Amino acid sequence: MGYVLFAAWYKDKATPAMAIYNWFKERGHTVNYVWGKKTVEEWEPYFRACDHAFIYNGSRKEALDIRQAAEKVKFERGGSCLSYYEGGILPARAHQFIDPCGVLGDSSFCVDHESINDYALCPETGRSLKARAYKGSAIDWVTKKHMKDLAEWKKWYIEQLKLTPKQISQWQREGDKKDSYIFVPMQCWWDANLNPHNGWSPWTGKDAMHKMVQWIQDEYPNDRIIFRCHPANEPMFDEYRALMRGDNQIQSGEWTSKFQQTEPPLIELMCKAKKVVGMNSTCLLQSVLMERPTRALGWGYIQAAGPKESETPFCADQPGSGEATHAQQLKMVAAVRHRTFRWNDKEKCNYQLEEMHGTGTPCGPTFWKP
Repeated sequence: MGYVLFAAWYKDKATPAMAIYNWFKERGHTVNYVWGKKTVEEWEPYFRACDHAFIYNGSRKEALDIRQAAEKVKFERGGSCLSYYEGGILPARAHQFIDPCGVLGDSSFCVDHESINDYALCPETGRSLKARAYKGSAIDWVTKKHMKDLAEWKKWYIEQLKLTPKQISQWQREGDKKDSYIFVPMQCWWDANLNPHNGWSPWTGKDAMHKMVQWIQDEYPNDRIIFRCHPANEPMFDEYRALMRGDNQIQSGEWTSKFQQTEPPLIELMCKAKKVVGMNSTCLLQSVLMERPTRALGWGYIQAAGPKESETPFCADQPGSGEATHAQQLKMVAAVRHRTFRWNDKEKCNYQLEEMHGTGTPCGPTFWKP
């Protein structure tokens, strides 16, 4: 039996880690939850004392200090002693995602597997400087079964939204018309997946989304663009609306506790669009799933499905895009969906952790030695 550590800067361990926490406890492991504001040096002994650690993705300095300490100990040990957990992804509400390397651009889906255990984080931002993977090379474990599972899940997902395949097809036909619009799902400017943990972003700070809105309008001056403000960022809605040019518009977003209520209007907007453009947003995974042309800026899941020649350099002044084929993008969505499970879905949590433990068929690098 081993000693498993959950480290965080906040006290509440109820979500989203409880299912993982209980999985270890039920199997006789010693499990400890440590929280608080500590320096990198103060955190290091906690990680050295455990057999495996789970840390939460985050952009606060307290989260970055935890990450620096955990990655340093992981490097000293040669890996297999650290996992990241993050709420949401696909779908975004009441679900979670686990990865041995990080989230989005830092995940094992986007990092060359030979560099996963490298200690290569920027000390100022916590951004990963690990070698990147291209053309989906880090998800070569995805099989036809994973793709079939995704197709089955898509049917379930559409049913949960109280939509029909016929409605989706009708919206898609509207999106295929030349006079259709470009849809841009926006992020929260403070989102950890936009700033420290995506490997790259010139859009940082409180004006991050202001810059994104302006850049995309410069990039597509002859197209009508519909932006959708992130529901959690509504207080800045009027500021973004003041940046709209010509016929471009911004819509407010609704956010409820259930994705079944939040997402139908979002799915309609993206299906009726001729293209979806965004940066490290769950919406990009959904637009690929709904078979819409998708351009992903910066560095993350969808970008890592593309070729190296269209990557964004670190610290670039302008956003770039991983121009992947739809088939490669969809393969990445299948990988993300496979790693995602509902917070309290004990059966799926058990299956996922058994697989990641190495006793099942590994979905990429195993998290720790069996």
